[in-house]
Amino acid sequence: MENKYRAWIPPLIENGEEIYNGFMVNVDVISFNPENKYIEAWTEPTSVGNCLIGMFGGRTRDKFYYDYPVNALRPYVLMQYTNVHDETDDETEIFNHDIVEFEYKDKTYIGEVKFEAGIYILACNSLPDSYITFFDIINCDRDYFWINGKVIGNKYENPKIIDFETSL
Repeated sequence: MENKYRAWIPPLIENGEEIYNGFMVNVDVISFNPENKYIEAWTEPTSVGNCLIGMFGGRTRDKFYYDYPVNALRPYVLMQYTNVHDETDDETEIFNHDIVEFEYKDKTYIGEVKFEAGIYILACNSLPDSYITFFDIINCDRDYFWINGKVIGNKYENPKIIDFETSL
């Protein structure tokens, strides 16, 4: 199993002016700092240098802070790789908060990937229980896992894809 993460950095708006658009970054290193009670997460070098992401312990589960390009920490969302791919030719990796169009019992659904109660699920109100676990829909061949479906976006870069309530 691979431990991979990416982070969604929301748009930065100061005094009504957009400084930069929201964007996704791959997280390359995560280190824990027990003395200061936060997590340092670093991306690969960019045009502005290495980017530091810091989380202050015990605040919220998914809300973190990102330092780019000013020295003020900004909110961001960390997303973990599920170790599952979609069935497209690109074999797109599926991350937490991705939006996936998938097949289940001869029907097509659109759901958001969430990590709940120790397991990945696809949350979708049109399903009988409003969700389905990955265990119910993944296929595997030794150590390769995939879902009969495709990633069509994520809830941050493509918020209009979600036209349903996915809260559990």
